[in-house]
Amino acid sequence: GRQGTPRTSPERPRPRCFSMRNSPMFGARRLSLLISLACLRRAVLGEEVITWANDSMAAAGATIPTGRAAFASTLQADTGPLDSKLWLFGGLVSFTTFSRQLWSYSLVSSEWEMEGAVGPSAAHGCQMVAVGRKLYIFGGAPALDGRMWIFDTISHLWSTVSTGYPGRSYHTMTRIDTTVFIYGGATTTTQPQLLTFDTILGTMSQPIISGTDPAARFEHSMSVFANRLYLFGGITIADSAFDTAVYELDACVGCPTNAWRTVSTTGVRPLARRGHTASVIGFSMFVYGGVDATGLYLDSVYMLDLRSFRWSRPYAIGVPAPPRWGHGAILVNERIRIVAGIESPRRRLQFFTNNMFSLARRCQGTVRLTGSEGIISMLNSQAGATACAWELFPNGDHRDVQVHFSYFSLQPGDELKVFDGNRSLPSLTGSNLPGMISSTGGGLVFNFSSATGTGDSYGFEASYRSLCSAGAAYLSAVSSCQLCPAGSFARLPGSSCSACDDRHYADEEGLSECKACPDYSRAAGVGAISVLECLCLPGFYRRSDSSPCEACSRGTVCKGGTMGPWPSAAGWCRDGADYYRCCGQSCPLGVDLCPIGVGLLAELGKEECPDEFSIAGMSIMAFIIVLSLIAAVGLCSWFWGFATGLRKGNRLALREVMLTLGPAKQPDIFLHEEMASMVNTMVSVGAVEVGGMAATNMDDSVGIADIHTYAPGTLRGRDSPSRPASGASSYGGARRSRTVPM
Repeated sequence: GRQGTPRTSPERPRPRCFSMRNSPMFGARRLSLLISLACLRRAVLGEEVITWANDSMAAAGATIPTGRAAFASTLQADTGPLDSKLWLFGGLVSFTTFSRQLWSYSLVSSEWEMEGAVGPSAAHGCQMVAVGRKLYIFGGAPALDGRMWIFDTISHLWSTVSTGYPGRSYHTMTRIDTTVFIYGGATTTTQPQLLTFDTILGTMSQPIISGTDPAARFEHSMSVFANRLYLFGGITIADSAFDTAVYELDACVGCPTNAWRTVSTTGVRPLARRGHTASVIGFSMFVYGGVDATGLYLDSVYMLDLRSFRWSRPYAIGVPAPPRWGHGAILVNERIRIVAGIESPRRRLQFFTNNMFSLARRCQGTVRLTGSEGIISMLNSQAGATACAWELFPNGDHRDVQVHFSYFSLQPGDELKVFDGNRSLPSLTGSNLPGMISSTGGGLVFNFSSATGTGDSYGFEASYRSLCSAGAAYLSAVSSCQLCPAGSFARLPGSSCSACDDRHYADEEGLSECKACPDYSRAAGVGAISVLECLCLPGFYRRSDSSPCEACSRGTVCKGGTMGPWPSAAGWCRDGADYYRCCGQSCPLGVDLCPIGVGLLAELGKEECPDEFSIAGMSIMAFIIVLSLIAAVGLCSWFWGFATGLRKGNRLALREVMLTLGPAKQPDIFLHEEMASMVNTMVSVGAVEVGGMAATNMDDSVGIADIHTYAPGTLRGRDSPSRPASGASSYGGARRSRTVPM
């Protein structure tokens, strides 16, 4: 059977069109530079493009086959009720356990179903083909059954046909129309290598082949193109050698010139391998997987153009299937389904898998890419109209996608639509290189449409990578993206979590922006996890936990926080919940009990003191100034009143004198203006006394009723020699007719 267990190691990868790490610190500038250099070179070379997708979509709790390898597989290819099913039989389920189960997989419902009927014994290395509604199974170790087992997919019944030839394992079975071609296998070198089975007659025979057959081998591949068989790879039975040659045989049973030919190939040849698969799409044969001569598992894909026989390494879009051996490759609608096998993602690690990948030539239909990084592309000439889509949704929670274009040149009428979840982004057309596109809802969808197909110099190419979403960060301890905890945030995809500053808080995990504290409030420090940690600023308070911060009452020492009462500020006092402005010096340091008294307090809510005078409300300096002003005003008023009363008294005295003289002497009392003014002046300075007092310029013996009169300009004192006689008045001129003013 199998020649030992293959060692594990991924094949040395060919340089790809990107170089990325699943680290948020990988720079977009470095990424753009790498893909610009490498991908533009590939676009100019015009290499073939293939697209990988992970089709493992079994629903949770669904019944699925266990991981297995070296099993028989086929597609119900002919028209009929079951032409949309894949079939698997037997295989290794562990390195020591074989299976005899027959499973079917619906390509419509994506559901597995196991057949209950009992068929061949448990085997590995067996092969199977479908012709019409029937499945044909032959060989397999360890029994090496020489019978052809037939399963009717309508009646679900098994039957057998004796072939007359011994069984074999790790051979190939390929059909053309109703003829099945069986080649090689782990048997002796004396066994015929090529057999044919006629499904109509139910007979097996050995065709006549001229020339020399290729060396007997097993774990090889056999493909059909244009009614020709193409043999590649495997390990020879005689010397356990690996063969890299390609052999061609016309599938014309009974033709006299039918012979094996060694094909002369060019280009980049694949490594020799065994346990691989080879499938034909269009004019190309695609070889995938297997194990090389050193026992290393391979994940490479090589393409052989069956017209020019040139080997090449197609340019892969998406995340390829991991390295594997003993898998199945089933062609379904121009897509190769890679099913199960022994998977070896890294050295010294192998396990049986039941996953499913698909490989398509160029873009066909919708491709869902779930890897952490990869490439999407539409390059090279494609005939006819084209429409395909890429769904970029990386595995893992809390992830988004960034896409960087390295080449972009669309023909008129071509369009690339981009969708971020349910949000449609602007369509991309023309030849301007688009900028980076990031998702916000976990993934992006690109829909490309062209009415003419892309030309040799048209198309686009972009690399993508997944990053932790905004509000999440990569945690190396668990190798996954985790939501930022409460009190922190991550603003951009791929960034780390940062604590909220004292103006913000985060009361839930996974925020891309912290929430702002209410107006006039701040947290005590960074990393607040609740709005209750946002405390009111000094001068403001909050009535309740849910109310906003309000300005504190005037005249308080309010340090922020909750509702008062608070201590009174200097110059203020408190009366219950009310604060009053103190007037004067009644409360210079602030008190919690307002003084009682008139004019000691301003009105509630005002800072102005009352206008009425209050000694108690005055300062010492103000009191001295006011008292001085009052004294000055009083003194001035006294002097003014004294002078006014003196003048008035003089006038009254003169009137009394005149009344005392009587009418007989009144004619002599006529004085001119100067005399009247002089009398008034003398009286004001005390030179003349009136009211019964003696005058200084009169004889002491003269009574108050007697006054000396003088001629104008000759008024003299009491010692004047020309003093007139008592009671006489003498004038040197004519008499004046004006009397003394009263």
